[in-house]
Amino acid sequence: MKAMKRKNIFRVLLLGILIIFLGGYLFLKFSWLTLYSFDDMKHNARIVDSSASPPVNFLKVWDRLYPNSRNNGMNSQLWSEMTSIFGNKKYRNCKCDEIGYLAWDNNNHNFKFNIEKGIGKYRRFGYGLQYYTTPEKCFDFWLNNGIIWNGRYLKDLDELSNITFNKNVEGLNETEIIELIAYRTLSYSRAKDSIMFKETVDELTARLKEQ
Repeated sequence: MKAMKRKNIFRVLLLGILIIFLGGYLFLKFSWLTLYSFDDMKHNARIVDSSASPPVNFLKVWDRLYPNSRNNGMNSQLWSEMTSIFGNKKYRNCKCDEIGYLAWDNNNHNFKFNIEKGIGKYRRFGYGLQYYTTPEKCFDFWLNNGIIWNGRYLKDLDELSNITFNKNVEGLNETEIIELIAYRTLSYSRAKDSIMFKETVDELTARLKEQ
């Protein structure tokens, strides 16, 4: 009898956890509709879709360093965060919510965005954006935007490449692409002068050599 009661209590607790999980997931997935209209998010997705994809030579290096990262969606990111409490150390970052950060800090793209930096609003923006575009296009947009150099936003990754190497991305060799990725992932001006930049380049170079 006691064993039966324990089983029933366990089932109730498990059901409660599942309901909380499902409710939280559905809230994140669709709560963007409380902040934006369908037309607003279609407008935002068109801006993202207009971003050019990086050249093949760049993607070959990126995909070796960060396999399958360009197609990480918001669900993958959420799952990686939830399973981190069980020891999962592999964070799957979706660039759609990164664009939410860019929309806060850079008005050059005319996003229709709720300017209040409330908790989770950038993530809700990411879910809404993914409703009309893809994680891959979010990656393309993130890669080309939000790059600050000497206090100003650069036009795209090619401009950063021309500043640092005097040529477009498609003309870079593997070593130069690694440095460009280090610049972009560190996201601040004159990264080449920093110890962190040099450490990042060394770490990325070593990772390629291990493959």
